[in-house]
Amino acid sequence: NAFDYWGKGTMVTVTSGM
Repeated sequence: NAFDYWGKGTMVTVTSGM
């Protein structure tokens, strides 16, 4: 799912930022 991939990327970015 494109949205699933996009959501995963966002979560990873947020986690990395934290």
